[in-house]
Amino acid sequence: MTEWPLLREALFAQVGNYSIGAHYCVQHSPYARRALIDLIPYHPRELRNHDLLTYQSLRASQLRHLFLGKGKDLSFQRTMIAEVDDFAASCPVNWGWRPKGGVSGRGLLRGLLALIDAMSSKFELGVPVKRPLAAMGVGGLHEFRLYKQWLRSDMKEFALDTFLMRSTRESGLFSHSCLMTVAHDFFSGKDESYREVVVALDIALAQQQFRASLQ
Repeated sequence: MTEWPLLREALFAQVGNYSIGAHYCVQHSPYARRALIDLIPYHPRELRNHDLLTYQSLRASQLRHLFLGKGKDLSFQRTMIAEVDDFAASCPVNWGWRPKGGVSGRGLLRGLLALIDAMSSKFELGVPVKRPLAAMGVGGLHEFRLYKQWLRSDMKEFALDTFLMRSTRESGLFSHSCLMTVAHDFFSGKDESYREVVVALDIALAQQQFRASLQ
């Protein structure tokens, strides 16, 4: 079975790397080991009131992690990297922090540029902003997967054909008139419904794969 290695050796998020890397050598994910999974309940927890969590606090926590990393007492990865490879422990990761501790000035600068790239992609600031950023070498430091652009251009015909398929229309999973209105508004640039179109496309493709129906 061709899917066996993906189920046994690699996480779904690593499939892109796996597809290329496995061409050259067999790859095994260290995170798929049962011994490591069994240790999850004993992982030290950060002192945090989960009842007070908000989207803003989670976003701030993620940014802090990207720039400063996790504390050594909360990250087995930092300890493991520091013990195994001194160069890797000194090399800045994410947006500037080093596994052995501290931050890299050069890495921090690139992290700030990556943040600018991420923000320009998130808010779709457009060509007048994107071109100067690309000229400065900022474009692609973070957001090199232009999903919205690809969906609106290269995948437009595929998405609309999928939505118009008889199996999609008769599955009972969608209000087809509403789906097509949202899709046409998105592809014409009248409305920003990227997430809705992607979710609908995922469901429609899953419906084809599993022949699902509410009828």
